[in-house]
Amino acid sequence: MLTLHRPTLFLSVVAALALVALYLSGGTFKEHINLIDVVSEAGIAVMAGIWFIMVLSSRPAGRVTHFLALGLLGIMLGALADCCDEFIRIPKDALWNHFIEGGLTLGGMVSLTIGLYFWRIEQLQVNLDMQKRERLFRTHHGFDAVTQLADAHYLRQQIALCSATPAFHGALLMLNVNDFHCINRQYGHAEGDRVLLALSHLLLLNLRKEDLLCRYAGDCFVVLLPQVNLPQAQRSAEDLCHAVRSLKHHTQQGADKISLSMRFAVGSLSSSDDLASNQAILMNLSQQLEADKLNMPAENLMQAVGA
Repeated sequence: MLTLHRPTLFLSVVAALALVALYLSGGTFKEHINLIDVVSEAGIAVMAGIWFIMVLSSRPAGRVTHFLALGLLGIMLGALADCCDEFIRIPKDALWNHFIEGGLTLGGMVSLTIGLYFWRIEQLQVNLDMQKRERLFRTHHGFDAVTQLADAHYLRQQIALCSATPAFHGALLMLNVNDFHCINRQYGHAEGDRVLLALSHLLLLNLRKEDLLCRYAGDCFVVLLPQVNLPQAQRSAEDLCHAVRSLKHHTQQGADKISLSMRFAVGSLSSSDDLASNQAILMNLSQQLEADKLNMPAENLMQAVGA
């Protein structure tokens, strides 16, 4: 994150060096130095500098970041000026050092206060967004932990709503990963979860915003396609399977690339049928995929290819 603030860091270093050079050129060294004052004022400058770096390293550029960073920089430079004043004697008729010490510190505190005010507003908005998200997950608790997709329970709820909606028609598309157990056996379940997450992202990118993608069970996904007939669902399924075949999943170790493929089954969904009939479509699609699996060639469709 600090690389995003290189100009600010450069200017802060230049400002600190210029301040030290100003004191060196405007006075003479003192014979006696109060070490307690030096340690306390240098400590304030160092701590303000650390906070300045921490703010820049943890936030992107923006209004809040600029005010916070400017305020901490002002406090740091003000403390640095106080520290320089302990080493260098400035003539009594030169008032500029008092303006620098007081002005930098006061200006830094004002800027820091403004930044904290805007940060509070920002944080309140973040808290509100988090509360909305928490409420969503609490209300619709049927989400899969691996893919963050809706689960089978949520899908059945949506089918029930569709069955109760007058004049609704659509399709259900069930997708199953071929030989997914080979991935788990060869690379482990953690890599299998990464494959499922990658597939969920890929499928979402190739669906309409009104379509609902769910992880039905294990390596099985179901898509609810509103206002789509069977031929359209068939074409959508073929497009999704083609996209999956084009995917080359890199394992976490990076040594292998996994080629994937999926088989599918489609069924129609309509409010003219009763709820039991619509719910039974899921079982029918699952049985169809199992039958297709038995008719597949014996060779493994999943191939691990060296990178």
